[in-house]
Parts: sequence; structure tokens; C-alpha cells
Amino acid sequence: MKKIILFIAVLIAIISTSCTDDFLEQAPINQLSSENFIPDLALTGVYDGLQIINVAGSFMWQMGLSPLATNRVQLNFETGVGLDPSNGKFEEIWRDHYRLIFKANLFIDNAVPTENFEQAEINNFIGQAKFIRAYAYSQLAAFYGSVPIHLNSSTTVSEMRQIAKSTKAEVIAQILKDLDEAIAILPDVVEHGRVSKGAAMALKARVLLRENDYPSVLSITEDIINSGIYGLFGETSPGSTSFDTDAYKNLFTLEHDNNEESVFAVQYVGPLLGEGQPFDNDGSYKSARGGNMWFWATKFLVDNYENIDGSPVGTGPYQEMPTPGDPRFLGRDLRFDATITYPGKTIYTGQVWEPGFRIYTRAETRFLITKFTAETDDTSIAGSWFPNGGDSPANIMLIRYADVLLMNAEAKIETGNITDSGANSAIKSINRIRARGGLQPITATTQEELRTALRKERMIEFAGEGLFMFDIRRWGIADVEMERDVEDFAGNVTPHGTRIFSPKLLEWPIPQFEIDNSEGLVQNPLWE
Repeated sequence: MKKIILFIAVLIAIISTSCTDDFLEQAPINQLSSENFIPDLALTGVYDGLQIINVAGSFMWQMGLSPLATNRVQLNFETGVGLDPSNGKFEEIWRDHYRLIFKANLFIDNAVPTENFEQAEINNFIGQAKFIRAYAYSQLAAFYGSVPIHLNSSTTVSEMRQIAKSTKAEVIAQILKDLDEAIAILPDVVEHGRVSKGAAMALKARVLLRENDYPSVLSITEDIINSGIYGLFGETSPGSTSFDTDAYKNLFTLEHDNNEESVFAVQYVGPLLGEGQPFDNDGSYKSARGGNMWFWATKFLVDNYENIDGSPVGTGPYQEMPTPGDPRFLGRDLRFDATITYPGKTIYTGQVWEPGFRIYTRAETRFLITKFTAETDDTSIAGSWFPNGGDSPANIMLIRYADVLLMNAEAKIETGNITDSGANSAIKSINRIRARGGLQPITATTQEELRTALRKERMIEFAGEGLFMFDIRRWGIADVEMERDVEDFAGNVTPHGTRIFSPKLLEWPIPQFEIDNSEGLVQNPLWE
């Protein structure tokens, strides 16, 4: 898949430098024909829409909409400033997801057998495109609630202006329809970066989890687990709870892209091709290159990483100390060091994250997210000041098998299935996840104890991946969690850290630009 993306990147570069007005007039993108439609390349163009920072990279600002990170530069949710339908970020997220939907629609409407592609292969391609369309709509429904459903690429601008919002239930129904049709078509095993049946099933489980449909989630995730196709990266054998010390860290490295835990990952190639992944220039220490430094981790997240020996971590202030840093940073859950850059930590170049590091003071909490940062000695990717940060070849996993296991565990807990002693019981799945972090197994026995443990593991396991924002919403605790002020390493509320929760944040406004240019859209009630 990465080779195909590389080819497309070169092709786009050639086209962009050789297009003329005549060319554009002869081949408009919404008038495809058998002569100018090449199915596999066209499908790669649909996948390309996933790479955008507001789509695959959306985990960056999703983190800031939870107690795990702050994101004031993008949406100012901490202070409430700029929270109106004219906020540019609301418009960007809306626009980029609908662009992805348009690409998928265009492909679905024009995909027909050719001399080189038989009907079965075209059906497979259409299944992949329907997964991508479903993913885009699942994000829109989670952010905005009720949104317009566009399924036809031939709809004119005038017709689009007349389209009203569908209810959230109708949007969810369309997502599930697309996914069911994809599941019926897609194969179990695919080329890296392509959508498999398991990916479509996992996305369906995630959508239904957000709707608290636990019986359906349980059934779907059981099927994925029993397929035996996926596994926890670094586990010596399924269910063994035996892992290499660096298993969790290596899960996110370039060398281990597309491993057995990756149910679906957005593929990137780089640097210097315009097809690289942006995170390491916008949220990590590589922002030293001059990136945006959009967010940083909170002390609340840091405090929640357990000590391996079981001793209490405490919530007191941390100290800025020479490497290896405050002793309280040591001996933690192995996922801590793999996820967090903390004062005194030595990064892979040998530099220390401490006062004097170029952007140290820009991170108000002094804690950064390390995940998805390309740590490599390749100077074309990362030199002394990371000259090509923000153009990384590291993939972004949108769905991991760990999520499948924890969705399954949560479904069992919430349906009262807590006495199961089988290999995939809720407590055993939780303890498999903990074991990779070097932690001792839990011994919870009641539903409430298991629920508390499950929620803690989701927070830690997926920290920096954007899922906790959706978790606290569906658990009904967003109002409490988002009132937590943002504290720095010493326990002081940061200059922009006083958080004000509003129910409006649970369902975003339709962008004002869309309202102004539509005859059918009405604003979401709390934003009128």
C-alpha cells in the first residue's frame, strides 16, 4: 500500500506541474468514464483523503477535549473563547470529512468492471470505499449529531443546498448499512493499509459502543476475537500475558508498522513527498522545528500511570530534575515512558527534555505525547532539530486489536457477564492489556469494580489516540471530567488551564458558513 501511495504522490506531483486549462476542461473529476477511471488508482485517491490532519490526525485535538491533554490553540475549549459556529476548526473538520465522503461517493458511483478488473474485484473495492464513507460519517455523527447524508456524487450544488440534516439515528443507520455491505464483501486478509472484513466489523462495534448497544458489540467482537487473525503485539502466545519489555513502545515504531495488532491503519510515506504524517511536528518535541505545538499532556494523565510494584504514585508536585528526572517518573507502567515525554527524559537523539530545550516552555504542563513520533536515526527524517518533522512515514492506527478486546470486555461487564472464566473473560482481557504495561493483574469481582478497572485501562492504553473523548461522553461523565483544570508538572493551574464545561460541547454547531450557503440546514438547538 505504501508503494502505491508513493506512486500516487509522484503522479500527483507530475499532474500538478503539467495541468493546463484544456486538461481541466477535458477531464473534470465529476465526469468519470471508462477511459479515465482506473479503479485501483482511484481507490488509492479515496484512501488519500484519510491522511488529512482533521481526519486521521484528528486524535490530536480529540485529546484536548478530554482530561488527558489540553488543546487551547485549536478550539479554546478551556476558556470558552471562540466557541461559536464561526470557529474555523468546526468548519475545517466538517469540510474535510465531507470531502472524504465525496471521494468515496465518486468512486462508488463510477466503479465498474474493466478489461483488467473483474466484478468480484470491483465489489471488493466498493466495500473498501463504503468502509471509508462509514468512518467519515461515524466521526461527523459523533461530533455534530444530526448531519446531512450525501450518497450521490452527481448531486448538483443547487440540489445540495436543499438537503436538510438527517437525524443522528438515520446517520447511524446509514453507517451500519455501509458497514454491513462492506462486511459481506471484504476478505479476511488484505494487503497492508487496505480495509479487511475485520476492520469493518471493528468499526461497526465502535459505532454501536457509542450507542451503548452492548449485546451487539459483544457479538461482533467475539467474532473478531475467534477469527484468530489479530493479536496483541509482543505477546508470546495469545492469552499468555507474557510480553517483551519494549512491546508497547515498539507497537508505535516505524519498524513495526502494520503489525498483528493493527486492525486498520492509515498509511504514510515520507519525508519530502507531501505524504507524511503531521503529528510529530504539531504535538511532540519535534515542534522544535517550528511546528504548532497544538497540545500537551496533563498532570492528571501522568498521575494515573501506576507504579509497577503497586506502590501509590500520589498526586503531589513533580520536580524538574536532571536526567532521568524526578524519581517518581521511574518504575511506572511501561506505557508511561512509551507515551509521555516528561522533564528530565532523554529522547532518542540524546537530547534531554528540560529547561533550555527550544520549545520547553511552550508546553505549559511540560508533558508531551510521544506516540506516533518517528524516532529514527535517518537524518532525512529527523536531524539535530528534526528538519523534516511533520512529514513522517509512521502510520496512524485508527483501530487496534487492544480496542477490540476492551470493547468486548466492556460489553461483558455492562451485560452482567462477569462470572465467565473463559480465555476471553472481561477480567482476563483487562489483565492481558495490563500485563504489557508490566502491571500486576487486578482481582476485581463485582460489576462496579470491573467497570472502574476497564475505564482506567481504556484511558491509559489509548492515551494520545483520541478515544477517551468519546468514552467519557458515552459514559455520561464528560461534565465532570472536562471540569478538571489543567495543571503543570508542579501542580499549578496553567495560564490557560481553567476549564469551563458546557453541554454545547457534546454536540457541535453546524459551521456558520454551511448555514449561510444552504437553504435546508438549521443550526443545532444549543447553538441557535
